[in-house]
Amino acid sequence: MQKFIKSFVRQPDGTWLCTEPATWDGPPRVQVTPGARFHPGTTFMGVDVAKMLEQHAKEEPQAIVQRIFVRAAERQGSAAALAHHLNVTYSELRTYISGEAMPPEFILLRAVNLLIDELPEIQRGFSQRAWRSLALPG
Repeated sequence: MQKFIKSFVRQPDGTWLCTEPATWDGPPRVQVTPGARFHPGTTFMGVDVAKMLEQHAKEEPQAIVQRIFVRAAERQGSAAALAHHLNVTYSELRTYISGEAMPPEFILLRAVNLLIDELPEIQRGFSQRAWRSLALPG
């Protein structure tokens, strides 16, 4: 799905514009050509593409944050060690690692600081739009 969404740009009117050939393996398999536009509430091959893209666009920043916290815990040696380093409770950290909650920006940036050399690898697979929505370097 992440590769599919990278082929689209959300327009100010809420439509999604395809900017490069895209395939979603479904089901059903959906192939889209550049220039195609998808409006919320309309279907293409039985799929509300705009709704699907919108939902994924909302989930993607959370997936980025989750990946950052999982990797930061690995780098610190454990989730408990990361919680101590970030000065948060273990139960609070677990909500970030599981994707249940979004951290305050200052906590996210502390975790990012631990991984600054790994950001290109962490960013791989996510759209620039989602990465920028978190105001992360890169």
